[in-house]
Amino acid sequence: MKNNLLENLINNMSIDITKKYKISEEACNSFLLQEINKNKLLLDLLKEDKTLKQILKTKIFKDFNSKTKKAVYHNLRTYHKKEINQDMFNKKYENDKKQQEFIENLINSHISTKERALEKDYYNEIFNLISAPNSILDLGCGINPIMFNRDYPHVNATIVGIDKDKSSIALINKYASWTKNKNVTAFEWKIEDGFNSLEEKTEITVYDFCLVMKVVPVALRHNTDAWKILSEIPAKYILFTASKSSMTKNKSIEHRENKTLLNFLRKTDYEVIHTFNKNQEFGYLVKTKNA
Repeated sequence: MKNNLLENLINNMSIDITKKYKISEEACNSFLLQEINKNKLLLDLLKEDKTLKQILKTKIFKDFNSKTKKAVYHNLRTYHKKEINQDMFNKKYENDKKQQEFIENLINSHISTKERALEKDYYNEIFNLISAPNSILDLGCGINPIMFNRDYPHVNATIVGIDKDKSSIALINKYASWTKNKNVTAFEWKIEDGFNSLEEKTEITVYDFCLVMKVVPVALRHNTDAWKILSEIPAKYILFTASKSSMTKNKSIEHRENKTLLNFLRKTDYEVIHTFNKNQEFGYLVKTKNA
């Protein structure tokens, strides 16, 4: 195999992929090399006396190219970028700095919390508008309650996270147990479950504040009737947000997501009282009839 041919093939594919998808050139090149080395048909093709132009026209390459782009897309669609070994919670850390490093790695293991962690006062403008909450519901939480608990230790509130992702729920509850924080808890939950069963578990009828971060557009794309449940959230104030840019591709989706959010809010009795705009996230703070 000619090394310069392999290098040129990787560069050619990398230019195309990084232009379209949110992946760095270094990460893309590394991934491509790994995938090429696993593809015997393509490796054999590279050993033949062919030019790059000829290789790009072959069915072997076209099949590989298509499969690889799908793999890149799938990897970027995965919220948890790193697997966190839950046994790490049981480890005895040498000092507070080492323990804090573990918490930072935990927060950075999830795309959305990593973005929000870049700004330590992410929710300050909201708390300047509403009274300090005693109870917070985080709907579609991911592992956001962990970041919230780290950045707002002065907000002495009960934080309940709900999400359909079992691994996120397990991480939150493991974190709460590890830090001996009885104010943070999480439950597996799907939109179709409604809120009655949650009230039975938490004994909280109405929450002071609810976070619904990047949930509405996704939920409505999967279930057009989800708005009915989301219009009955048992909270006084709710922050609805959406993404400004695609999770996988280098393109803005803000106009589309904003249209979805506003159409949803028009169907509800919620009153918009503030526009939220942070980094790659935007949305609306609403006041409900429970306030």
